[in-house]
Amino acid sequence: MPSDTAYLYWLIVGCEAAFWLVLALALAARYLLERAYLSRALLLSLPVIDLLLLAFTAADLKTGTPATFAHGLATAYVAFTVAFGSVLVRWADGRFAHRFAAGPPPVKPPTHGWPAVRYEFGLWFRCILASVIAIVLLSALIAFIGNDSVTAPLHAWFYIAAGWTIAWFVFGPAWSLVFFRANRQVMTTEEATAFATNWAAAWNSRDVERVLGWFSEDVTFVSPTALAVVGTSTVRGKAALRAYWSGAMGRISSLRFTVDRVLWDDTARELAIIYVSDINGAPRHVSENLKFGEDGLVVSAEVFHGIAA
Repeated sequence: MPSDTAYLYWLIVGCEAAFWLVLALALAARYLLERAYLSRALLLSLPVIDLLLLAFTAADLKTGTPATFAHGLATAYVAFTVAFGSVLVRWADGRFAHRFAAGPPPVKPPTHGWPAVRYEFGLWFRCILASVIAIVLLSALIAFIGNDSVTAPLHAWFYIAAGWTIAWFVFGPAWSLVFFRANRQVMTTEEATAFATNWAAAWNSRDVERVLGWFSEDVTFVSPTALAVVGTSTVRGKAALRAYWSGAMGRISSLRFTVDRVLWDDTARELAIIYVSDINGAPRHVSENLKFGEDGLVVSAEVFHGIAA
């Protein structure tokens, strides 16, 4: 590390630390202080950190400082922050909500089958976006400085951007295809029983968001009681399901689910939870059938109501 540009490396480290500090403050404002506007303002200020780093890099070069690896690294850092910033925010938000706001457990990235391949391609596309942003920023810097003797070393970063894009493809999407692993079991019988226990506990605490955390975005839910609440027995999509369950909760004064037994079919990835539903003091036998997708989330569900318990 050249001593004359050591300050720029430390500035990059400081920007990374500032990013996580501001993000932590934004999430604390949202979940601990319940200050939504403050949280939003802090999140919107995150790009300012990148702009300050970029402005300092440009100003440093404009004074005649010869470009070094550190100047190119600062540009690459900004490019990756822009391309992957939203991913990092969602990652931190999910874990913060789970830890401090009783949110659903964070969904782990898929590691098997085609979902894993699609996930790797999604990250690689963001890598391509980072490369494009880096090239645009480098070109703008070179044009802004207008001195080839100062900016000549920055031209190497065009090749570096191409190199990291190729390397990411090799160790990301290509790796997942070459070493393709078929989908494993969504869960074992023991895990299915544990799932049913947690599912009932979430309902008994009337935590709709926790239950929704186990459902996919395009879930299809069929229940005869939905007809009375939302006008249709088939509810499609997590947003509509949230509206249905939230509306139903407003009509319920007491609720208690007691799991009787669990039936798990690993081949079909279907789980039947047979339980006693005691709502407003009227116990009834119920079977709730859940079908899981390759990512471990519920893609369809159907509820069958039996006789009074």
